[in-house]
Amino acid sequence: MADTLIELAEAGHPVVACTADLQYSNGLIGFARRYPDRLIQFGISEQNMVTAAAGLAATGMMAFAATFASYMALLCCEQIRTDIAYSGLPVRLIGHHAGIALGFYGSSHHATEDLAIGRAIADLTVVA
Repeated sequence: MADTLIELAEAGHPVVACTADLQYSNGLIGFARRYPDRLIQFGISEQNMVTAAAGLAATGMMAFAATFASYMALLCCEQIRTDIAYSGLPVRLIGHHAGIALGFYGSSHHATEDLAIGRAIADLTVVA
């Protein structure tokens, strides 16, 4: 993911990446090293991250927000629906470590509902 965002930034796109304390897990650390002023670290605040990404997109930035798939879908459902999909804002949401890839952390990290939740939101395109 970081390599693609770097390529987009090098091509002149106003890319900004958002993460919820997972820049090492999702690989955004590579983007942060290249463009430290374009990575926003939200800490463990996924809902705030999604709403802020919507605000960034509303100002013309190419916003990407990444966190564990279970947190993106379950914690951020309202923000995704209201702030991004219904508003028609071009935010790219990356839910990584989907399914039971993080099974060793327990069921709070299992993303078994993420596709169902995303597909139920009008005007949201889901790609897996």
